[in-house]
Amino acid sequence: MKVAFVCFYEAYPPAGGAASVTYHAAKYALGRKILIQFGAACADECVSDDFVIRTLDRYSDSRLRKIAGLFCRVRGIVKVLEELAPQVVVLEGASWAVYHWLLLRRIRRRLPRCSVVYHAHNVEYVLRRERYGRMAGAVTRWAERNIVRRADLVTAVSETDRAHFEALYNVRPILLSNGVDFERFDRVTASEVRAARSRYGLGPNTALFMGGYTYPPNKQGIDFLVQAVMPQVIAKRPEAKLALLGGAVPHRAPWLVAPGCIPHDELPTFVKACKVGLAPIFWGSGTRLKILEYLAGGLPVVATAKGAEGLELDGQPVAMAESAAEFADGIVEFLDHSRGLVPADSARAALRTRYGWPGIMSAFDTTLRQCIRLR
Repeated sequence: MKVAFVCFYEAYPPAGGAASVTYHAAKYALGRKILIQFGAACADECVSDDFVIRTLDRYSDSRLRKIAGLFCRVRGIVKVLEELAPQVVVLEGASWAVYHWLLLRRIRRRLPRCSVVYHAHNVEYVLRRERYGRMAGAVTRWAERNIVRRADLVTAVSETDRAHFEALYNVRPILLSNGVDFERFDRVTASEVRAARSRYGLGPNTALFMGGYTYPPNKQGIDFLVQAVMPQVIAKRPEAKLALLGGAVPHRAPWLVAPGCIPHDELPTFVKACKVGLAPIFWGSGTRLKILEYLAGGLPVVATAKGAEGLELDGQPVAMAESAAEFADGIVEFLDHSRGLVPADSARAALRTRYGWPGIMSAFDTTLRQCIRLR
C-alpha cells in the first residue's frame, strides 16, 4: 500500500511538536510512504527504501502572500499526488482547517478513487475560537465539519478530543495517539549527556520547557515560568536553571538557557541533560508531545491539568500544579529527589506500549486497510 502524508508546513527535519508528529507518523507507517511538505527549497530526499520526502516551494513567509498563494500550494500538492498515485492520502491536521477543506475538495475531484484520512492533531475549532474569537471560530468550525464528514477516516489524539468531535460534528474518530521514538532516547550515552551540558551551559539542576514562543499557549507558559515561577525556585535553589527549547524568546536572566532550535538529532541528548520537564499549559487542544518526550528521557514532569489532558500517565513521575507557587514547589521537589523517582517496570512498559510509534502505526494500519476495503 502506498500512503502519502500531506502537510502545509516543514515537517522534516522536525523543529516542533506538529512537525515531529507528522514526520514520525509517516516514518513508522507501514507500506510505501511519501511525505509532502513545504520548505525553503524544492527537493526530494530518500529517508529509507520505503520512505521519501518531497519538499515543495512554500512561496513566501509573508502571511498575506502565504494566504494568496494557498491555491497554488493546493494545486502543487494535487499535482504531486496525481504523479505518485497513492491509495491513501493522510491530511496532517495541524494547520488551519480551511486549508485542508480546499485540498480535500480538489482531491475528491482529481483522485476520486483515493481514500482520505484526516489526522487531527487537535480540535482546530477549539484552538481558533480561544485564540481569535467567534468569527474565526465559526469559519473554522464550518471547514472542520466539512472535512470530518467527507473524509473516509478521521483520527483524534485522545478521548477528550474524540468527545469534542462527536459533540460538535456527530463524528466519532478512531484514536491515533501522539507518540515517541523511544529508541532515540535509549541510544543516548552518559558521555553525550555530559558533553551537552558543557556545550549548552546546562547545570546539573536544570528544568526544561520545550515549545515555540510564537504559539500562544507556549508563550503564556514561558512567560509564567520566567516571570512567576523561576524567581521562587531560585530563591530556594540558587544553582537551578531554566532551559527553553524551540525558538527565540524575549527574556534574559542569569539562570536562563535559551539556545533556540537545536538539530533534531540532538533533542534526546538535550532532554536527558536536564533534570525536570515542565508543561505549564493553560488552554488549547490535543495532547502535549513534550510530556511524552520528557518521560522518554527519564525526566519527572510538573504539569497543569490542561497540559496533561488526554494522556494516560498512571505510575509516571508527574506532579500536577496550577499556581506559580505549586509549580515552584514541584520543581524544587524534583530537583532534590528526581533520581529516586523511577517508575516501576510495569509503568515504563505500559508507557512504551501505549505511546511508542511502531505500535501506534501498526494498529492504525489495521484500521486503514479495513477502511479501504469498505470504501
